[in-house]
Amino acid sequence: MKVDDDMPYREGVVVDRPVKKGVVSFVNVGMRKEVRIDRSIKPGVRVTVKMVDTSGAKFYSGTVVSPSAPRTEQGLYWGYNVRVAPSLGQCLRRVLTKRAMMSLWELQKEAPW
Repeated sequence: MKVDDDMPYREGVVVDRPVKKGVVSFVNVGMRKEVRIDRSIKPGVRVTVKMVDTSGAKFYSGTVVSPSAPRTEQGLYWGYNVRVAPSLGQCLRRVLTKRAMMSLWELQKEAPW
């Protein structure tokens, strides 16, 4: 996504900018201007913003939405989620079926190394 791309959603980080406490926050979403959002959020937090108005003179405006909103509302690809697994074994148990695990075991058994 480029600076001037007109997209309905943007991902960004809340910036530490002086505003009326508890009213609004500003988010850096990689555009030429920051986006004013409708709620106060602690600086440094990553948020997904639904762009409302990109014609503002001083700043753009938007609303904070769920990270899954771009995918569920517009069908847009919005990256992936990362989770921490306690161990590799538990990760594989969740991802692979029993049949796939057997195939990997057989492949390892036949490997020349």
